[in-house]
Parts: sequence; structure tokens; C-alpha cells
Amino acid sequence: MKELVIGLILITFGLVSCEFDFTKEEEDPTEDLLFSEVDGQEYQEALDQGGARALSSMILLGYAKQIQPEMVSIIADSIPHEDSLWRNRHYEAISMYNETYDDIPSSLHYKFGIAIFNMLMFHPNEVINHFDSATVLELDFWNDRLKEELHYKVAQDSIPIISMVAMSQDHCSSCDSTRLNTIKKMIETLYSDV
Repeated sequence: MKELVIGLILITFGLVSCEFDFTKEEEDPTEDLLFSEVDGQEYQEALDQGGARALSSMILLGYAKQIQPEMVSIIADSIPHEDSLWRNRHYEAISMYNETYDDIPSSLHYKFGIAIFNMLMFHPNEVINHFDSATVLELDFWNDRLKEELHYKVAQDSIPIISMVAMSQDHCSSCDSTRLNTIKKMIETLYSDV
């Protein structure tokens, strides 16, 4: 009987000392982030504002698993409208997410095609710089999206490849003849590679 009383006391003590706080809110994963002095303020501002910059920041800071694949398309949608810093961060975030999870639904691929096509047309130097340092998986993802968009532009919008080459080259004012030739070869190769 003495053992039963001691057991009941221990169980009662255990239940009383446990905290059952069902009202506790989920912790903010960014609450305790440490930011660098170089770009930390920009990341913090992006997280505070929300949207594509916050999503990119979360991925680049290592919180990609909290981002749904469909949300990554929000980043792609914003690429054409961003300044160089955030355009490149968005590109890197999408690439990092895709390499980590490789589960972006194919129904959203066209958004990434539009994003990389716009980058190639209006900021070709940035695309070439990214491609020069890309992994094989990253190149496969972006090249496939770019190839799809090139074919779409020719078939649906009746834009000739030569016009796309000229437009991209026109937006590469600091490019030397080698870089301009690289742009031409890239577009022609991706279009002809069926």
C-alpha cells in the first residue's frame, strides 16, 4: 500500500509540474538569426517586408525547408522587377532550393523560364556569370527552362531567334566580342537543342 501511495504522489507531482501551454505561438524561425555586418541589415529588412525578398532571404539563410515549392514561383515572378543585388539573390535562392529539394512542380516551370529569359534578354552578363559557376543540376534546371521559353517565344509570339540574340547583345554594353559571341551561341544552341 505504501508503494501505491508513493507511486500516486509521483504521478500527481509529475502532472502538476508539467506545463501545458496550448496557447503558445509557433516560434519565428528568424527570431534568433545572426546577420553579418556586410549585408545583414538588408536581409533583416527583407524579412520584415515579406514577399519575394523574404522568401529568398529564408532560403539563402538556410531555412529552405520552411518554404513550399509553390512559394518559390513568387521569387521567379519578381526577378524582372528587381535591382541587380536582389535579382541575383533571387536567382541564387531558386537554384539553391532546386538543388536541395528538386520538387518544384512542373506546372510552375514556365515561371522560371520567363524569369531566366528576362534575365538573359536584359542582363545577359549576370546570366553568363551565374552559368559559369553553376553546378550541373543548376545548369540543367535553368537551361531546360530557358530552352522551353525560347521555343515558346518563337512558336507563340513569332519572335525570331536572331532578334532575341540582338536584344540580349544590345543589353550587354560592357561585353567584349567574346562575351557577345557567347550570348549568340548560347541562345542558338539552346533553341536548336531539342
